[in-house]
Amino acid sequence: MLYIIFRRGWIKVRYNNTNKSQQYCRRIFSKEEHETWEQVGQEIGHLIEKQLIEVLDHKKDETLVLPGWFVSARLATPREDRRGIDVVVETNDLGCFFLQLKSSPAFVAKFLLGKTRTRIAVVVIRPNASTETIRNKFFQAAKLERQWLKKRRSGERPPDIRTIIL
Repeated sequence: MLYIIFRRGWIKVRYNNTNKSQQYCRRIFSKEEHETWEQVGQEIGHLIEKQLIEVLDHKKDETLVLPGWFVSARLATPREDRRGIDVVVETNDLGCFFLQLKSSPAFVAKFLLGKTRTRIAVVVIRPNASTETIRNKFFQAAKLERQWLKKRRSGERPPDIRTIIL
């Protein structure tokens, strides 16, 4: 049996031949190429964060009608960013909630495996997503996060599940 695994610039081939398992690993990207791909990924992430903020800016789109609870959305500070927060959404009734934006579902698992004590909703937004798609995904996540916050504020114990919008 042959298994081929591609992860982080490495290709790993495992094969089982008559109860003898062997492994072969080879780097397919140089260290410089791997760093370049990481930089590209970070640039895409920053682009998506800025797109979300622009989509929610009612000053740029005067026809945009936002719900009464919405105050603002802003990019995270460097300190918040180190905690895994990309966007901070401020509401007038329940305080703030946090978003982590990803460009692909493949990166969601990596984020969820990381350790964070902060509740952060994860939203997948493709770089070529339309304005309407970005708004819909944002409001889906906002609805679920607001339900969680309401339960927490009322004294109920909310479920320990994370909000993930693909």
